[in-house]
Amino acid sequence: MDASLPRFGATRAPPPPRALPHGVVYP
Repeated sequence: MDASLPRFGATRAPPPPRALPHGVVYP
């Protein structure tokens, strides 16, 4: 689905940063 859309994410913005259960935060 997202593969059909450009990498820019025309319809949706990238998800906000979230913390993993291990305490590791990724962008």
